[in-house]
Amino acid sequence: LFFEFFKTGLSALAVLTAVSFTSCDDWTETESEDLDFGTIDKVDPAAYAKYLQNLRDYRTTDHKKVYAWFNNTDNFVSQANRLTALPDSIDVVSLTDPANVTIGLMREMDKVRRDKGMEIIYPVDFDKFKAAYTAKMELATEEEPVTESFKGFLTDSLAKSLDYVKQFGFDGICIAYNGKATPHLDKDELAEYAANERLFIGILTDWHKRNADKSIDYIGKPQNLLDKSLLDDCRMIFLSDGVNATNINLFSYYTALANTEGVPAEKLGMVAAAKSVDPQDVKTGMFTDGTRALAGLASWVAVNPVAGIGIFNAQDDYYNPDRVYPYTRDCIQAANPSAK
Repeated sequence: LFFEFFKTGLSALAVLTAVSFTSCDDWTETESEDLDFGTIDKVDPAAYAKYLQNLRDYRTTDHKKVYAWFNNTDNFVSQANRLTALPDSIDVVSLTDPANVTIGLMREMDKVRRDKGMEIIYPVDFDKFKAAYTAKMELATEEEPVTESFKGFLTDSLAKSLDYVKQFGFDGICIAYNGKATPHLDKDELAEYAANERLFIGILTDWHKRNADKSIDYIGKPQNLLDKSLLDDCRMIFLSDGVNATNINLFSYYTALANTEGVPAEKLGMVAAAKSVDPQDVKTGMFTDGTRALAGLASWVAVNPVAGIGIFNAQDDYYNPDRVYPYTRDCIQAANPSAK
């Protein structure tokens, strides 16, 4: 598995007494790039270059993919805001605010892509577009009515969102679409629902045909898609229900729900959220029994055949006095155990 690729690099590093570490992921625990604390890339550049090459080679091997949803900010207040501080074994990072990409963040995107082979994507979320349109409608008055239909609003919003790929150099997108169960909808409601889905998925499918070099992933409730052909082109299909799981057994329940005709089981991935650092938020990332959702995900993925895992609010898992990203690292290790 992962660490088999690093025997050469690690043996060379073992003779160094200036640096101590326990795994490849620990090498990202550096201070600001403006300071020089004798980090491993400075102590032995050749060994570190070999490590990075092995890391990039690892991306092409058969392993459970690890995605991190990262709430990017417009400045680097701490290492938790830096992509370069994320554990190296994360395969794909999804920036949750693609409109807010600074020059500094673009430099970090380029660095982790070039050095570590990470990909940087972002979500294109139908529910957020729908919520934005609803809010716009609520602010409308007789003097200033909203004359634009939702279809027009969605089309314009998608065009703006998809422009971020070229504008900021993203590697792809993650299509976020929960949809809903349709048996209870009447004829008119079903027609409107189907039309909205066709428009949303149709625009994204057309975009991908014209940008085949960019990746597409999916997060949502794939069983609710009326046309599941989109999933054929997606690398991963993450089940959004996992973020709201209140116990470990729900991970299996959500997987069973998604195991319907047209949903490729070999692409399914489960997600969970890191515990929020907001003291007022006692629910995000926590099970009802008081244990962390990421700890549950680590236990679950170790014994369940899924294609990968996703970690929401990844930056909130940074803060730990003993080891940064502790629960993220445990999830990575559980998904892809190192060779003994």
